[in-house]
Amino acid sequence: MATNLEFIKSETITSAVNTVSIGTTSEKLFTTDYDVYYITGGLVGTSTTANDIWLRVIDSGGAIDSNGGVYNYAGLRLNSDAGFNEVRSTFTGYINEMFGVIDINPENQGFSTYVYNPANSSSYTFFQSQSASAVNGAMRGNKAIGVHKIAEEIIGVNLLSSSGNTFTGKISVYGLASN
Repeated sequence: MATNLEFIKSETITSAVNTVSIGTTSEKLFTTDYDVYYITGGLVGTSTTANDIWLRVIDSGGAIDSNGGVYNYAGLRLNSDAGFNEVRSTFTGYINEMFGVIDINPENQGFSTYVYNPANSSSYTFFQSQSASAVNGAMRGNKAIGVHKIAEEIIGVNLLSSSGNTFTGKISVYGLASN
């Protein structure tokens, strides 16, 4: 079966922020038009220290779900200046590793994240991601998976800086259409 990416939305972040939400109750990012979505982009930190970008979902009422215990994730960090290490959690209010790490300009990053079944209110929402980041002059690759463990309609995503540091960048969202 052939598949095609169909453009849905692009968000350019020109002012430094520590969180950004894509999707509202009046402008849903995820609908039942697609079962799989693809989010890609790149972010640049505007602070002097590196930090992770966390993912949280936006439910059908427009609330960001940051409740502890509703997310599971696991990932592998592939560090060029040190050994590889695993990151994982089964009880947290966010998913780590989906969007990589931000550091001060000119060190930036890029990510590719797939979202499965977000608009299906009878299914958990699953995530699969890979990213590449430059952190303190060294490269880091990330591969990760995650799940939002509540069967509900998800209308969007929220990206949050783990330590409150700010970032700019561009995020594009596509629906994966089957022919």
